[in-house]
Amino acid sequence: MIAKEVIKRFRLKDLGVIVLLALIWLGLDTVIIYSFNAQNSYIFSLVIGTLLMSLAVQLTKRFGTALLFYGISALLMQSINDIGTTGLNKFIILVFTGLLFEIVFLMLKLEVKDIQLDILIGTAISTATIPLTTGILLSFNVAQNMVNSLLNMMLLSFFIGIVGAVLSFMVWYHFRKTKFVLKFEYGI
Repeated sequence: MIAKEVIKRFRLKDLGVIVLLALIWLGLDTVIIYSFNAQNSYIFSLVIGTLLMSLAVQLTKRFGTALLFYGISALLMQSINDIGTTGLNKFIILVFTGLLFEIVFLMLKLEVKDIQLDILIGTAISTATIPLTTGILLSFNVAQNMVNSLLNMMLLSFFIGIVGAVLSFMVWYHFRKTKFVLKFEYGI
């Protein structure tokens, strides 16, 4: 069943929030890349990215938010090697990740208590595809020969997506009834 209630036009303030969260990811990612080794920077960068993306989806409640967030982030962070690639390959990887999230988000509409399972599952699955897409884009033969390593990276990314989504739910739970969020959502 398609969740028709999330198919709405973006307001200017929705786009502003998406760009602001992408800029926050850029700033934190710049600090992370120079503070940690490659493996830890990959983990922390994806946790921050998935947290901010999930938060953007919860705040705007619109189809296309993740795609816009990842697309803008990829354009801003083209030269930062946080997920193993830069430039056009990074743009393709993050846009594919956002597109996959949007498909899951649109098709799956489940909520248990205050946990939106569509966001959780969409974030986990889409984040798990980042190593696969990176491997295929960089070298299909190497990705084919290193299947075990690729599966380990995909599993790690899957759990990173879950952690990022759960952290965003925790942040959202504390800020969803603040004056700023209520004004943002309802224009009060």
